Amino acid sequence: MPLPADHIDSGADDRPRFLESDAKDDVLTLTLVGSPARGIVVDTVIDEVSRWADTRDPSERLAVVVDLSRAAFDVSADDLRSGAFRFRHSLFAARVAHYVSGDLQFGQGRMFGILCDGSTVEVQPFRSLAGALDWVNAPSG
Repeated sequence: MPLPADHIDSGADDRPRFLESDAKDDVLTLTLVGSPARGIVVDTVIDEVSRWADTRDPSERLAVVVDLSRAAFDVSADDLRSGAFRFRHSLFAARVAHYVSGDLQFGQGRMFGILCDGSTVEVQPFRSLAGALDWVNAPSG
């Protein structure tokens, strides 16, 4: 789905302005800022994770933290189902931690995690950034 023009940074790439990306210490951190338009948050986050996966060794499990704690956005159940479908059919393995501040975001994160069950991508919400980082870096098991 194309992104609305007001969310595209006119810089060197087509990454949206409402999403900041930082990769260090083998962890991709995506921070949602502002109030993006309805229906593009889940797809945009998955697009960024997929782009990062393309630059990594395919045999390694990705560690991703999505910081949703300071943003206001609207996500529907259909958005979550569509995103889970994309993760279930991805060619990479990942742990994606959602760092959230509210009960609604936490519940949506749990729902998204449940919808992703059985895929190579594990999703889990956290109320602390430290907990999210610990989980994405923990050994599988």
